[in-house]
Amino acid sequence: VKDLVKRLKEIPEVLEAVPAGSFRRAEETVGDIDILVTTKSEKNVEAQAKKITGAFIKFKEVSNILGEGETKVSIMTRQGLQVDVRVVAPSQFGSALQYFTGSKKHNVHLRTYAKARGFKLSEYGFFKGEKVVARKTEEECYAALGMQYIPPELRTDTGEIEAALKHKIPTDLIQFKDLRGDLHAHSTYSDGGDTIETMVAEAERI
Repeated sequence: VKDLVKRLKEIPEVLEAVPAGSFRRAEETVGDIDILVTTKSEKNVEAQAKKITGAFIKFKEVSNILGEGETKVSIMTRQGLQVDVRVVAPSQFGSALQYFTGSKKHNVHLRTYAKARGFKLSEYGFFKGEKVVARKTEEECYAALGMQYIPPELRTDTGEIEAALKHKIPTDLIQFKDLRGDLHAHSTYSDGGDTIETMVAEAERI
């Protein structure tokens, strides 16, 4: 995914490319890959998108094209992984990234809360009536609903929306640098060289 994102950023029409979906949420398992791309200019977005997706489908990893639209393309990699690339204007980056990052339950809960208060949410912006109230950044999108910013890893509808409304979202999540080690052992139940009993006996001995 990181390699695809890096090479997407090298396409002349691309301003930014960011993974979304379950990959960005750092879920234990990941289905298909969503990558959000913004164009360098607000003008002629569809024309720029066509050049971006046209360049993307020529990447060596692409096995076949599953579907194409004016601003998106879905492909299957040679490893059997589905990748969906969606292109939006720079001004829509925040709302689109929010829309394509949250789990289904998170997004449904958020839209239900917003709709009850007269808002309409989509990848193209957060609207109050016909007026765009937020879309450039994810932070301003959540703020428009009176919420604290919710980190991607927490967008699973497990109480984060209620916490964000009370501004009680943790501001310092566990990072890779916080890990001190990862220790585990394999036994003869799989591909290890000793039984569990032997390892227990050795652990007690030392």
